[in-house]
Amino acid sequence: MNPLFIEGSVADAVKKRYSCRTYDGRYLDAAAREAISLWMKDIGPAPFGSSIRFALVAAADDDARALRGLGTYGFIKKPAGFIVGAMKDSPMNLEDFGFLMEWLILAAASRGLGTCWLGGTFTRSSFAERIGCADDEIIPAVVSIGYPADAMRMFERLARWKVDADNRLSWDALFSEGEIGTPLSRKAAGAYTNPLDMVRLAPSAVNYQPWRIVREKGAEAYRFHLARTRDFDEKSFMVKADLQRIDMGIAMAHFDLATREAGMEGRWEKGQGIQASAGSVSHVATWRNGR
Repeated sequence: MNPLFIEGSVADAVKKRYSCRTYDGRYLDAAAREAISLWMKDIGPAPFGSSIRFALVAAADDDARALRGLGTYGFIKKPAGFIVGAMKDSPMNLEDFGFLMEWLILAAASRGLGTCWLGGTFTRSSFAERIGCADDEIIPAVVSIGYPADAMRMFERLARWKVDADNRLSWDALFSEGEIGTPLSRKAAGAYTNPLDMVRLAPSAVNYQPWRIVREKGAEAYRFHLARTRDFDEKSFMVKADLQRIDMGIAMAHFDLATREAGMEGRWEKGQGIQASAGSVSHVATWRNGR
């Protein structure tokens, strides 16, 4: 069975998705707007129960001011609009935010729409005003959306090359058995090989891929760890929003969707805690087979 919203296979949606920064300028047609609105209405619940709401807003002239401070506006050309998510404070809200937003992104990719994550804190921006952001809500990221331009601009090609966007860490570097550093073989992963492959293809800020996944010995359970990147630019990223925690939610979404598609029933359990210091490794969550 295909997970809700995804048209075709999860693997196809994951492979279609890329950070689209150049759009053709067309408005989203009525069918696309209606579909996205239904996805946002019906999505959830989040793995850890965070209160998150999403809205689709059309591109506006004052978006430049909201994005310029993040150094990202020059990368985005002619989007039709933005998906904006607002959430209340809770212990796992950033992981839940990344999880649900990535689900929307893959649904859009499966239907030929382009998207791009734009991380930061937009709580006091034009985006916040347009969705009526409450005093107790924050907006840690927005996602541009639209119809991709026919040809990728040269600048965009260079940007993708700079962050090594088409390369990923090796299977052995990401996936372990028992403890981090003991490689999990593809043969041993068995039915979980595809879900782990989908995690390996997940996007992350600056393509750092901060997730490390450990299969528990003797159990169908996978522990998701956050390995803080030592050279992550905290001044330009993490002070505004802890994007590496959002990255963990994105990785969880890829794994969750692929296991659902394979007919596996699982549940998410909260990990042992999240460390904020560079170079630390935190147990964020565990996916365990069975309800």
